[in-house]
Amino acid sequence: MKWKRLFHHQNVIKGDHLLILDMKRAFLSTFLLSIGSMVLLGLWGCRNKENQTKNGLLSEEVAALSKQFPDSLPLQIQYHQQIFLNGNQKGAIEGLMKLAEKNPGRIDLLNELAAMSLQNKDTALSIHFLNQAIDVNPNQSDAAFMLAGIYAAQKNPNWKKITEHLTQQKEDPIASARGYYLMGIQLANEKRTLEAIAAFDSAIIQHFTFVDAYIEKAILLFDTDQTDQAIDLLYKAQDIDRKSPDIPFWLGECYLKKKNQEKALNFYEQTLRLDPEYSSAIDRIAKIKH
Repeated sequence: MKWKRLFHHQNVIKGDHLLILDMKRAFLSTFLLSIGSMVLLGLWGCRNKENQTKNGLLSEEVAALSKQFPDSLPLQIQYHQQIFLNGNQKGAIEGLMKLAEKNPGRIDLLNELAAMSLQNKDTALSIHFLNQAIDVNPNQSDAAFMLAGIYAAQKNPNWKKITEHLTQQKEDPIASARGYYLMGIQLANEKRTLEAIAAFDSAIIQHFTFVDAYIEKAILLFDTDQTDQAIDLLYKAQDIDRKSPDIPFWLGECYLKKKNQEKALNFYEQTLRLDPEYSSAIDRIAKIKH
């Protein structure tokens, strides 16, 4: 598995495509802090009949509103998200492309198109839209962060230039933190653990609520048998974000490593309360109980 820190356990890079299999890693919660994040967080999936009914009703409401207010871009974007959700990925992307032609320079449209294209396994098209968004505003970090991640997965050396640009945006702590975070991911993949930990520390300093950096640093501590330090760091992350299933999962991993199965089981179960489909936690619980 390549780029494992970025998509730890849950995703895989195959060929030229980024196959989004089961997005549980916290990284994706900040991949795009725009409307496009809905795609990347997997909120497009209708997993049961209840959800299908809900999404169908919402789609009717949004469709009606989009017709009533055809000049409202947020509504039009939401409507096309519903089209994507209901299985017409090509129609959704083509519809947004027409809107982008009529509204050149709209970063929200370009980011949404990039996110949909990535979800649709068209990495090249996603890169195209991300570059367009960056051309409109080189200092907006959403597109840069996403593009750097894709480039790194493809081993495209341009990821370093984008990452360095992000780290230098000191007036934008979130952008800077994202840059250091990506740097830490790559350093970890290169087994440069101490440097990776330093990069994650820099991300936390720039943006102290950046939970992803806490988690990735904790994983490094876990991997290097600094389990108690990892636990302390994960508890700090949990104080910041009580809704992330990754935090209790890794607390479970730490306590399992310390041979405290009772505590480990408690955290794995906590993970499933936050995300009932977290496959790694399901597997761990099954092994402990059998």
